[in-house]
Amino acid sequence: SLFELKIQLNGAMGAGVRPVALQANGKFKDSYVKQLVSNLVGDSDVLSYTLSYDDGQGTARADVKGIMNSSWQFDRATASQTLPALPTTGFDFSPDRARAAWRNIPVAVPGPYLLRTELDVKLPEGGKGYELRGTKTFDGQIAGTSISRTATIDGDELKVDEQAAFHLTEI
Repeated sequence: SLFELKIQLNGAMGAGVRPVALQANGKFKDSYVKQLVSNLVGDSDVLSYTLSYDDGQGTARADVKGIMNSSWQFDRATASQTLPALPTTGFDFSPDRARAAWRNIPVAVPGPYLLRTELDVKLPEGGKGYELRGTKTFDGQIAGTSISRTATIDGDELKVDEQAAFHLTEI
């Protein structure tokens, strides 16, 4: 599948990209972008990219075009696909409470930071026969993290807007 990514990193996350973005070019910059993309869409090849940093805004931007392996899985006559990494992909809160002495110790939740993904997928054949399964809408708080999601299929487009706000807190 062909893909286009527009990535924006602000604040400390964006500042971490600054030294890479300010390089004229090079293998390290290429490798950095490929790894960033791989973390988001999985096994893929980057065909072209731009990587920039705005000192005034403290914002790093990456615009990437590429091709990714199909993640369609087939079971008899039904194909299914798991969406690429969203802010809540792999979300887990399972502090170790095996020892009695640990049960009353607060658990620090990482933050503060915000992750937001807007995903648009063009479906083949006008979107006919496609079904969205799983949690389509959610708006709530889990383990000190505010999560919101909307997912819809409209004609030949799958649209997902997901946000996770990690609040610096103890539970």
